Amino acid sequence: MADARNEANQTADGWDSINHLYDVSVTSFGNSLEFRLFDVQYCENLQIDWLAGAVAHAGIDRKTLDSLIRDGLVRTWKDVNGTEGYILYSEYLARQAATLRQSGRYSLDEQRHIFDDWHSFLEIVTSDELAYDSLNVDDYEHFRRRAGEMVQLFTEQLERTNDGPLAQPAEHWEEQQEENREKLQLWQRVNKTVQNKSDSQLSPAFKGAWRKQLFQLRWADEWVRLMTAQDFSTLIEQGYSPEVSFNGHHYSAGVLTLQHLNWPMTLRRLKDTRNEGLSFPLRTPDFNVTERGIEYLKPMTPGEYQAIYEQYHLDQLHALLSREGAALWTCDLAASGRAACEECGGIFERTTASRRFCSTRCLNRNKGRRWRASNPDLSRQAQARYYRDAYPEIVPPGGNNK
Repeated sequence: MADARNEANQTADGWDSINHLYDVSVTSFGNSLEFRLFDVQYCENLQIDWLAGAVAHAGIDRKTLDSLIRDGLVRTWKDVNGTEGYILYSEYLARQAATLRQSGRYSLDEQRHIFDDWHSFLEIVTSDELAYDSLNVDDYEHFRRRAGEMVQLFTEQLERTNDGPLAQPAEHWEEQQEENREKLQLWQRVNKTVQNKSDSQLSPAFKGAWRKQLFQLRWADEWVRLMTAQDFSTLIEQGYSPEVSFNGHHYSAGVLTLQHLNWPMTLRRLKDTRNEGLSFPLRTPDFNVTERGIEYLKPMTPGEYQAIYEQYHLDQLHALLSREGAALWTCDLAASGRAACEECGGIFERTTASRRFCSTRCLNRNKGRRWRASNPDLSRQAQARYYRDAYPEIVPPGGNNK
């Protein structure tokens, strides 16, 4: 992510508030607060009546909510037991779905396309690398696992960057390497302590320390989830199609700004959508791109046109559109018949010429892979940056059980 260090420093500025929140919640309730906006483990308790009440303050009545759900813009999720329900983030999704519909800019099919991609993206955010800690496992066992993961993370971080600085000043690279080495050594000491002792064998001071650290680790996880989810939500809120790709963003004073629009990646993803049999304009806040060319949303003065031309690097877009020609807008797939799923390889009956996957599950997995390609920081490496830069005292002083 662009300007990662600035983002981390801003997080550090607010870290005293996060620690204060921990102290107050433990003092008041006996437990630290949880940040689980995307956690499917709450599905059983977050049913339709909860969602209806949650969105009512935004002026969304039950009839409107039912319509958004019926049209597939707001979906249910499943916990590990298969129980269906909603996640805390569903309230935000419902509000955005209502706003998108009220804008009148999108057909129902395009609304569904946008939210299908949004849901696929959220499944990436909440699974695998950023999976939530199980509510059925003791917190000390979670911390033991986390301590081992932190050792592995900083070991890999050092190995990944041992070849020297790439696109950064040498002194900045050396500083990061030294910080990584310090964190690795500290976490190695912590890991050795918790792997060799049960919670009851720890000193009262260390018991308090590991609980606060686990809270910090979980907050860092949630911060990364929020930042990555905000990438997509900002894209849609500003009027871009989900296919539009940016190489980075800048986060300042609570505002996320998308930066460096990547036209080659954007047109590749547009082609993928066409090959799924979907035909929508490629949208930006100022113009749409269709088979007919670039269509501006309003008349412009020469000065306004020049500003947009430079802002969007339209010289590059014109060149790419000219090179791709009509092939960009056509579906490459053969006529219907038996075909191999592009995700799992299984043979299925292709009911339409554009069908490439045997199931919705495989389609979503493929979308997830495409998202990873255009969002390479969606990984533990992103967390390592926050762990290293945002709060250097994340490991107890000494890292042992004194």
